[in-house]
Amino acid sequence: GRGDYPIAQALSEDLLELVQQEHDPALFVEAHYSLGTVLFWRGEFVAARPHLTQAFTHDTSQHVPTQISLYGTASGLLARRYASLALGALGYLDQAKQHLQEVLTQAQELAHPLSWGQTLVNAGIFHHLQRQAPITQERTEALITLCMEKDLLVVATAGMVLRGWALVAQ
Repeated sequence: GRGDYPIAQALSEDLLELVQQEHDPALFVEAHYSLGTVLFWRGEFVAARPHLTQAFTHDTSQHVPTQISLYGTASGLLARRYASLALGALGYLDQAKQHLQEVLTQAQELAHPLSWGQTLVNAGIFHHLQRQAPITQERTEALITLCMEKDLLVVATAGMVLRGWALVAQ
């Protein structure tokens, strides 16, 4: 993709407007997650936070099976992971670590390999950005092991890159 974020943002804003008219809680999560992640990738962390927060606070366990079936992963977990990284980028490290720990616990309890793997990637990225090589290595080794067991090769690649940094940094 070209990363056409202005168009993605406009579409996400339209989606949110439509969902607010429908009053569907599951779609509310998706619309806020969509807009929050677009704003995150545009570097607009302050603007992304309320949408990501809306997505994970309105997500319920009853939404998760449908999300996994439709999208391959749990949207509320994704939103909390991005919220953690956004908080870290804004300098709120204690809050970011708290979100990260909560999402790690939720993802492990969910026992969905792709969601768990993606969460470990985000944890590795978070610790990498904090220049915490030993923790980055720990997270990515767990990630790579999971990915090799569950045949999640694309996710494993992200872990290998982060593990490589951690090994060099030590």
